[in-house]
Amino acid sequence: MLLRCHFFGRNSVSLLFLLAIPAFFSGCLCHPQGRLESRKGDEIVAAGKFFHTGTKVVLWMDPGGYDSYRVERRFAPIEESGWDDSRQKMGLRSKPNRYGMRDQNLTKEELERVRGGGWDLPTLQSNVDQFVLHFDVAGISRNCFKTLHDARNLSVHFMLDLDGTLYQTLDLK
Repeated sequence: MLLRCHFFGRNSVSLLFLLAIPAFFSGCLCHPQGRLESRKGDEIVAAGKFFHTGTKVVLWMDPGGYDSYRVERRFAPIEESGWDDSRQKMGLRSKPNRYGMRDQNLTKEELERVRGGGWDLPTLQSNVDQFVLHFDVAGISRNCFKTLHDARNLSVHFMLDLDGTLYQTLDLK
């Protein structure tokens, strides 16, 4: 915001200050609209909301992240990574999504809302009923994702790497 004062003399600074006070307290100087807010790097995502964890988290949308939403195989040569090539090479009969929707406990109204991406936190909390922890001896998250995603056509929400980095590959919704 640019304020120009066309009055000169000892009162011009006071006038400028008085004109700036409402703009300052209205928030336009403190929180400009459209400003990109950066992540801290310790957030996981549940129902589209970020939650701080206190540990390093790499999300599927971050550089170096592992994306279970993608249909193609991540570590295959690009010309062989598409769904049609993967299905033929691996003998897959299933759909390209490696994950499903937990819809057993949803009402018809909830199902209609969430199938379009409309999961909210209370609905998610009322439907998550288990946490499964596997030790897969893959060594590092890269190898785990390569095996599950590319070779076995499966997904996983989180992977914990040897250095303590948590990788999230899908929103918990």
